[in-house]
Amino acid sequence: MATVINGKNFLLYVDGEAVAGSKSCKLTLNHDERDTFTKDDSGWQTNAEGKRSWEVSVDGLVAFDASGYEFDELMDLVVNRTQVQLKMMTGTSGDSYWYGEGYIKSVDMDAANQESVAYSASFVGTGVLTKAAHT
Repeated sequence: MATVINGKNFLLYVDGEAVAGSKSCKLTLNHDERDTFTKDDSGWQTNAEGKRSWEVSVDGLVAFDASGYEFDELMDLVVNRTQVQLKMMTGTSGDSYWYGEGYIKSVDMDAANQESVAYSASFVGTGVLTKAAHT
């Protein structure tokens, strides 16, 4: 049986620092199709390959004194339009990880009554997403 990876071991890193207080992170790859439909296609939709894109998102708890990237620093990335290196990895030797350059797309904070203050952030990749093996 294959060894299943525990989600708590996967972290999102921004410029080499783990995003602080994260509870979950997500990597999404997209492949947009190109319409190639013509009158000769007997009414059936036809497509070809098109643009590819990727994005990552992270949800977590706000702690202004945390080490690593925390909510204030994520906000600064939006304000300053900063391009960063993004990496999703476990840190376990032999495991795959993915990395590339990107910009923060959005960051928000939710401070519900009698609940832990939470945040969500999403990044959009610019250019190639690369897969490597952790050594």
